[in-house]
Amino acid sequence: MTNSIANLAGAGTAVFLLLFLSSVGSIITYIIIVVANRSEPDPTGKRPMAVYFFGGSFLTLWVAYLGLVEVVVSLVSLIGTNVEFNFTREQHPVGDSAIRGISIGLILFLVAGYAHYQHRRRGLELAASESDASSPTKRVARSYVAVVSFVATLIAIIMSCAFIYTTLTLLAPGIYHGASNRTATAKGMLVEAFVLVLSGLVFWSHQNLAPGAMRLFAHKDPVVATDVVSPPE
Repeated sequence: MTNSIANLAGAGTAVFLLLFLSSVGSIITYIIIVVANRSEPDPTGKRPMAVYFFGGSFLTLWVAYLGLVEVVVSLVSLIGTNVEFNFTREQHPVGDSAIRGISIGLILFLVAGYAHYQHRRRGLELAASESDASSPTKRVARSYVAVVSFVATLIAIIMSCAFIYTTLTLLAPGIYHGASNRTATAKGMLVEAFVLVLSGLVFWSHQNLAPGAMRLFAHKDPVVATDVVSPPE
């Protein structure tokens, strides 16, 4: 009975997350369309597919992101816990729960990661095929890069604040009302540090798609081949 309730709760949580991500993906896709100004002419007819590719790329990116975070959270949960794995029946709840979390995370990461790769690749190919720097397809691509960079920056700022505060609770638990178990606090710091680094990688990889002068840390290097959302030389 307990296992059935837990399974239902897990399924409900998964459905909620999928609905949430779908809603966010729809909102972001709408933002991309608005920024690209769909009222302007689209002589090549590529804009609708570009919106689909980059909208799908955005959604699948964060699903894969959550999957990777779930894997790390499950691995970190094993720190400081003495468990033995039994693959026939659940005799060790912590270890079995970690295995389930790792499996779910890897499935999400691999499936969504592959979908993200394909959507992003096709979207960038469409953007690169346009010779006009102000074409609708290129504006859709730049909108995608900007929105992903914004979300990654927001997550990084939140995680930076959380990591600094958690560090303070580890150093002075009495003042900052930290957990009595410092291992639990250290485990939280590991997860926060991983999310911070992962968000930085997402931000960096997408900023590299924009020409140097348009990046957050702008520079005037010549446009390279990977700057597919920039105007050609």
